Amino acid sequence: MKQEQINDLIKKYTAGTATNEEREQLHQWYRDVAYADAEYPDDEHLVHKRMLERLQREIIPLRKSKVLIRRIAAAATVFLCLTAGFYFYRVRYKTAETTALSYDVEPGGNKAVLTLVNGSKVNLSGVKSGIVINTTTLTYNDGSKVQVSPRTEDLYPGAMPGSGPSSQQEMMVSTPDGGTYQVVLPDSTRVWLNAASSLKFPATFSGLDSRKVELNGEAYFEVAKIRTKSKTSAAGARVPFIVVSKGQEVEVLGTHFNISAYTNQAATKTSLLEGLVRIKNDKGNALLKPGQQAINGAKGIELVSGDAEDAIAWKNGYFMFDNEDLASVMAKLCRWYNVSVNYEDEAVKSVKYYGTISRFEKISKVLTKLETTGNLKFEVKGKTVHVSEK
Repeated sequence: MKQEQINDLIKKYTAGTATNEEREQLHQWYRDVAYADAEYPDDEHLVHKRMLERLQREIIPLRKSKVLIRRIAAAATVFLCLTAGFYFYRVRYKTAETTALSYDVEPGGNKAVLTLVNGSKVNLSGVKSGIVINTTTLTYNDGSKVQVSPRTEDLYPGAMPGSGPSSQQEMMVSTPDGGTYQVVLPDSTRVWLNAASSLKFPATFSGLDSRKVELNGEAYFEVAKIRTKSKTSAAGARVPFIVVSKGQEVEVLGTHFNISAYTNQAATKTSLLEGLVRIKNDKGNALLKPGQQAINGAKGIELVSGDAEDAIAWKNGYFMFDNEDLASVMAKLCRWYNVSVNYEDEAVKSVKYYGTISRFEKISKVLTKLETTGNLKFEVKGKTVHVSEK
């Protein structure tokens, strides 16, 4: 679009007179050229106020369109309702107001450590995205072999002739801050580990009445359905899959779900995409249906309706904030970028955010976008993000 058309659309949008087609044109322009240098209406504060009022009415309904959200996320944009979202690009030309940086931080990536049954550790390749574990081999998800030292080659169950894996032997895959990795378990269950997370599991599920794994942190599961061998019927009983995490157990037969169970979270959150799961804690249990989220905290298990796609935004490459306070936003950023945060005033932790931000941006770009949304200033010194009021 020409500069004149862009300016005209912005003015119509802030005045509330833009048609649906014109709003979509402006959305598309923002996604495509968010850093273009457009002219601004003279009274910037009035524009900010009007845009905010319009976005507060419009952004929440827009979130309900998963297609639009995915398009926004794929374009690595941020669309936050606390400010004039279409003015993020402005920061590029106003260097005096940009986030102060003494050290930039790259986004996280494929990083993980595999712990074998005897405690030996293998650093998994950062150029691969996942590992496939079965009873005889360790491979990456592209089929290439996991390289281990000669000393540990025979420590993996089933690696030596005649040595069978035992269900009492455990293995673990763990990711550091700034790491993520995919894991295919011996039963073909697929797991995506988020940053600062670990998954402990038996070296084999063969012969077990249930498949029990232990999660610390956050992971998305696609559980394989398996049955016991039966002499009396063609199909044996289904073997349940149990995830033990902070303060709860989740039992499933075959389904897709996400668990967020970081130790510094007030509550453990389980989001179900498909299937049916039962959540248990020391106070009781509850059945979770698709589209629901279970919040397991001090008051017990609370079931709420929610968009499960939001819960797995991290798996799909972006952060999604839905009326999320700054403390929660920064906790996610700290885990992914492997940084710490310091607040000049604890009160700012309660500032709320809506929107999406790509997980593949450097931290400078992410913080710049957040900074443009309100009265907060973000300054990176070394590996610490300092947050203060402007």
